[in-house]
Amino acid sequence: MTNHFEEKLLCLADEGYRDFHAKLVPTVPKDRIIGVRIPALRALAKEVMKNEGPASEMESFLSELPHKYYEEDILHAIFICELRDFDAATRYTSAFLPYVDNWAVADIFCPKAFKKAPDRTREYALNLLGASHTYTVRVGVNLLRTELAEGAFDERLAAAVLAADRDEYYISMAVAWYFCDSLIKNYHETCDFLRRSAPLPATARMLVGKIRDTYRLPAEQKSAAIAILTGKTR
Repeated sequence: MTNHFEEKLLCLADEGYRDFHAKLVPTVPKDRIIGVRIPALRALAKEVMKNEGPASEMESFLSELPHKYYEEDILHAIFICELRDFDAATRYTSAFLPYVDNWAVADIFCPKAFKKAPDRTREYALNLLGASHTYTVRVGVNLLRTELAEGAFDERLAAAVLAADRDEYYISMAVAWYFCDSLIKNYHETCDFLRRSAPLPATARMLVGKIRDTYRLPAEQKSAAIAILTGKTR
């Protein structure tokens, strides 16, 4: 079954795009990258689900790990995102995450089933934060970040995200992204939290960069938040 997908993906290969994209995912060996654009991968997934149904070709593919190509990993993540049953989505996600070796696959996770079960998703994401695997932690942080738009500041979640941080670039960047979005959504509560619980130095630097780059905070709030992170108000 994997060979069947390989054939379809190889027919969609774009060598120029492969060379370009390989630079964006430096943790992936170039010989694992075919060079297929995300819209084409989504179209392929849609075609499979429409013509074959979710219980045949797709499920067989999801059961075969590890995959040979990076694009197969992306396709795998897209299939999981289309699942609407929470237990199935978590089962397939948990089986797949140990094989994720780059930020792009980790960041594509946003299963429809998770959106419909926020409480269960929150607890699932918190469990992911305790993993030793870099991209499993990143997925956990990303899942919690998607909840920031839904409600009030949750100090328990913020503390868990901060505690999961360690000196690994792809985790620290996800944590910085989380707190930038938290500042946008709940500015005063997040500032108060950051005064009491400082991020790691590398994460603080990344967060300062994200604060400077965002258009969703006014200048005075940017300055105050950056002052907290650089220690000027302590």
